[in-house]
Amino acid sequence: MTISRIHPESEITRDPIFLFQVKRYIYHGEPDGYEWGGEDWYPEGNPEGAPLSSSDLESLGAASSYWDAERVFFTREEGEQYGRDRHYNYPDGWRVYCVCSEGVLAELLKSRTVREPYQDRTS
Repeated sequence: MTISRIHPESEITRDPIFLFQVKRYIYHGEPDGYEWGGEDWYPEGNPEGAPLSSSDLESLGAASSYWDAERVFFTREEGEQYGRDRHYNYPDGWRVYCVCSEGVLAELLKSRTVREPYQDRTS
């Protein structure tokens, strides 16, 4: 038996949107061979040693990373400019990720006649 479904236009409409994503970490354990120094993890017995970064903790199995969507832009260029202008807020990294909008969201995006590009208003 074959099941067919007719998709309404609002369901199959696809328009790209760009998610500005920030890398975040979830910490879930203490790394072996390291001790807490008040603000960072240091090698045991060597508090003057180099502290572990979040990516180091991830490679040791004491953390996991994920991408958290923070903003939405109409173009990749707008999203990337936003990230470059505020890179100091995202020490663990950021990226711009394209997804297709569907249905009502796509219709709302299409109905916008004026799209102001992102401009850094801090300078």
